[in-house]
Amino acid sequence: MKKIIFIILCISVYKIEAQSYGSSLGVNAGYAEDGIGIMAEYNYYVSRFNSVHISGYMSFANYKYEDIDVPYALYSLQVGYTQNIWRNHFRRNIKISGLGGVQVGYESINNGKESLWTGDIVTSESKIIYGAYLGAEIDLLLGDDFSFIIRANENFHINSDVGNLTMFAGIGIRYYIY
Repeated sequence: MKKIIFIILCISVYKIEAQSYGSSLGVNAGYAEDGIGIMAEYNYYVSRFNSVHISGYMSFANYKYEDIDVPYALYSLQVGYTQNIWRNHFRRNIKISGLGGVQVGYESINNGKESLWTGDIVTSESKIIYGAYLGAEIDLLLGDDFSFIIRANENFHINSDVGNLTMFAGIGIRYYIY
Protein backbone atom coordinates (compact mmCIF):
# COMPACT_ATOMS: atom_id res chain seq x y z
CA MET A 1 0.00 0.00 0.00
CA LYS A 2 2.86 2.37 0.78
CA LYS A 3 4.27 1.78 -2.72
CA ILE A 4 0.94 2.64 -4.36
CA ILE A 5 0.60 5.85 -2.33
CA PHE A 6 4.19 6.77 -3.16
CA ILE A 7 3.60 6.19 -6.91
CA ILE A 8 0.35 8.23 -6.86
CA LEU A 9 2.10 11.03 -4.96
CA CYS A 10 5.00 11.07 -7.45
CA ILE A 11 2.65 11.14 -10.44
CA SER A 12 0.47 13.89 -8.97
CA VAL A 13 3.33 16.30 -8.22
CA TYR A 14 5.32 15.56 -11.39
CA LYS A 15 5.10 18.50 -13.76
CA ILE A 16 4.74 17.62 -17.43
CA GLU A 17 5.74 20.22 -20.04
CA ALA A 18 5.69 20.14 -23.82
CA GLN A 19 8.73 21.42 -25.62
CA SER A 20 8.30 25.03 -26.60
CA TYR A 21 10.23 26.63 -29.43
CA GLY A 22 9.12 30.19 -28.71
CA SER A 23 7.72 32.89 -30.91
CA SER A 24 8.79 36.08 -32.65
CA LEU A 25 7.60 39.50 -33.75
CA GLY A 26 8.71 41.08 -37.02
CA VAL A 27 8.26 44.21 -39.13
CA ASN A 28 8.98 44.54 -42.87
CA ALA A 29 8.79 47.52 -45.20
CA GLY A 30 9.43 47.67 -48.91
CA TYR A 31 8.12 47.70 -52.44
CA ALA A 32 4.54 46.72 -53.21
CA GLU A 33 3.04 46.63 -56.70
CA ASP A 34 3.44 50.25 -57.95
CA GLY A 35 3.88 51.60 -54.42
CA ILE A 36 5.02 50.85 -50.87
CA GLY A 37 4.05 48.13 -48.40
CA ILE A 38 4.36 47.48 -44.68
CA MET A 39 3.93 44.15 -42.87
CA ALA A 40 3.89 43.30 -39.15
CA GLU A 41 3.91 39.64 -38.14
CA TYR A 42 3.75 37.23 -35.23
CA ASN A 43 5.30 33.75 -35.58
CA TYR A 44 4.64 30.79 -33.30
CA TYR A 45 7.27 28.09 -33.83
CA VAL A 46 5.86 24.57 -33.98
CA SER A 47 9.37 23.15 -34.41
CA ARG A 48 12.83 24.64 -34.23
CA PHE A 49 12.65 26.18 -37.72
CA ASN A 50 8.98 25.99 -38.87
CA SER A 51 6.22 28.30 -37.70
CA VAL A 52 2.60 29.27 -37.96
CA HIS A 53 2.29 32.99 -38.58
CA ILE A 54 -0.27 35.76 -38.62
CA SER A 55 0.49 39.11 -40.22
CA GLY A 56 -1.09 42.43 -41.00
CA TYR A 57 -0.23 43.86 -44.42
CA MET A 58 -0.86 47.33 -45.87
CA SER A 59 0.11 48.68 -49.27
CA PHE A 60 -0.43 52.08 -50.87
CA ALA A 61 -0.06 52.49 -54.63
CA ASN A 62 -1.38 54.01 -57.83
CA TYR A 63 -3.11 52.01 -60.54
CA LYS A 64 -2.32 53.29 -64.04
CA TYR A 65 -5.43 53.53 -66.21
CA GLU A 66 -4.69 55.10 -69.59
CA ASP A 67 -2.76 58.25 -68.51
CA ILE A 68 -4.47 58.60 -65.13
CA ASP A 69 -3.18 57.44 -61.74
CA VAL A 70 -5.90 55.97 -59.55
CA PRO A 71 -4.79 55.67 -55.87
CA TYR A 72 -5.62 52.49 -54.02
CA ALA A 73 -4.74 50.80 -50.75
CA LEU A 74 -4.84 47.17 -49.63
CA TYR A 75 -5.27 46.16 -46.00
CA SER A 76 -5.16 42.45 -45.24
CA LEU A 77 -4.80 39.87 -42.51
CA GLN A 78 -2.70 36.87 -43.54
CA VAL A 79 -2.56 33.51 -41.77
CA GLY A 80 -0.14 30.84 -42.91
CA TYR A 81 2.72 28.43 -42.40
CA THR A 82 6.48 28.92 -42.80
CA GLN A 83 8.51 25.86 -43.83
CA ASN A 84 12.30 25.80 -43.58
CA ILE A 85 13.90 24.94 -46.94
CA TRP A 86 17.62 25.41 -46.19
CA ARG A 87 19.81 26.57 -43.34
CA ASN A 88 23.51 26.96 -42.82
CA HIS A 89 24.38 23.86 -40.78
CA PHE A 90 27.86 25.05 -39.83
CA ARG A 91 27.08 28.39 -38.17
CA ARG A 92 23.25 28.21 -38.15
CA ASN A 93 22.95 31.92 -38.88
CA ILE A 94 21.21 31.83 -42.27
CA LYS A 95 17.82 30.28 -42.99
CA ILE A 96 15.78 30.22 -46.21
CA SER A 97 12.08 29.42 -45.89
CA GLY A 98 9.01 29.09 -48.06
CA LEU A 99 5.69 30.37 -46.81
CA GLY A 100 2.07 30.42 -47.82
CA GLY A 101 -1.43 30.80 -46.54
CA VAL A 102 -4.78 32.53 -46.86
CA GLN A 103 -5.73 36.18 -46.54
CA VAL A 104 -8.73 38.42 -46.18
CA GLY A 105 -8.75 42.19 -46.35
CA TYR A 106 -10.12 45.41 -47.72
CA GLU A 107 -9.35 47.15 -51.01
CA SER A 108 -9.86 50.92 -51.01
CA ILE A 109 -9.97 52.49 -54.48
CA ASN A 110 -9.55 56.29 -54.81
CA ASN A 111 -10.09 56.62 -51.04
CA GLY A 112 -13.75 55.64 -51.56
CA LYS A 113 -14.52 58.62 -53.80
CA GLU A 114 -16.54 58.07 -56.98
CA SER A 115 -14.71 60.60 -59.16
CA LEU A 116 -11.07 61.43 -59.82
CA TRP A 117 -9.52 64.89 -59.73
CA THR A 118 -9.81 64.89 -63.54
CA GLY A 119 -13.59 64.47 -63.32
CA ASP A 120 -13.49 60.86 -64.55
CA ILE A 121 -15.85 58.44 -62.80
CA VAL A 122 -14.41 55.44 -60.94
CA THR A 123 -16.53 52.38 -61.72
CA SER A 124 -14.73 50.02 -59.31
CA GLU A 125 -15.84 49.97 -55.70
CA SER A 126 -13.89 49.56 -52.50
CA LYS A 127 -14.66 46.14 -51.05
CA ILE A 128 -13.61 43.14 -49.00
CA ILE A 129 -11.11 40.93 -50.81
CA TYR A 130 -9.82 37.42 -50.13
CA GLY A 131 -7.33 34.98 -51.54
CA ALA A 132 -4.02 33.24 -50.92
CA TYR A 133 -0.33 34.05 -50.95
CA LEU A 134 3.02 32.35 -51.51
CA GLY A 135 6.42 33.69 -50.63
CA ALA A 136 10.03 33.17 -49.68
CA GLU A 137 12.08 34.54 -46.82
CA ILE A 138 15.77 34.81 -45.96
CA ASP A 139 16.45 35.08 -42.24
CA LEU A 140 19.93 36.28 -41.18
CA LEU A 141 20.46 35.86 -37.44
CA LEU A 142 22.09 38.85 -35.75
CA GLY A 143 22.35 37.22 -32.34
CA ASP A 144 20.13 35.28 -29.96
CA ASP A 145 17.28 37.80 -30.03
CA PHE A 146 17.27 39.54 -33.44
CA SER A 147 17.47 38.70 -37.12
CA PHE A 148 17.45 40.63 -40.39
CA ILE A 149 14.69 39.52 -42.82
CA ILE A 150 14.44 39.70 -46.60
CA ARG A 151 10.94 38.69 -47.72
CA ALA A 152 8.99 38.42 -50.98
CA ASN A 153 5.28 37.56 -51.28
CA GLU A 154 2.98 37.12 -54.24
CA ASN A 155 -0.61 37.84 -53.19
CA PHE A 156 -3.49 36.39 -55.17
CA HIS A 157 -6.80 38.21 -54.60
CA ILE A 158 -9.66 36.31 -56.20
CA ASN A 159 -12.10 39.21 -56.35
CA SER A 160 -9.88 42.31 -56.68
CA ASP A 161 -10.74 45.11 -59.13
CA VAL A 162 -7.16 46.41 -59.14
CA GLY A 163 -5.48 43.15 -60.12
CA ASN A 164 -5.53 39.55 -59.03
CA LEU A 165 -1.77 39.35 -58.43
CA THR A 166 0.14 41.86 -56.32
CA MET A 167 3.74 41.54 -55.19
CA PHE A 168 5.48 42.63 -52.01
CA ALA A 169 9.25 42.58 -51.44
CA GLY A 170 10.68 44.03 -48.27
CA ILE A 171 13.34 44.02 -45.62
CA GLY A 172 12.88 44.10 -41.90
CA ILE A 173 13.83 42.94 -38.46
CA ARG A 174 12.56 40.12 -36.26
CA TYR A 175 12.68 39.87 -32.47
CA TYR A 176 12.60 36.40 -30.89
CA ILE A 177 10.50 35.96 -27.75
CA TYR A 178 11.41 32.91 -25.67
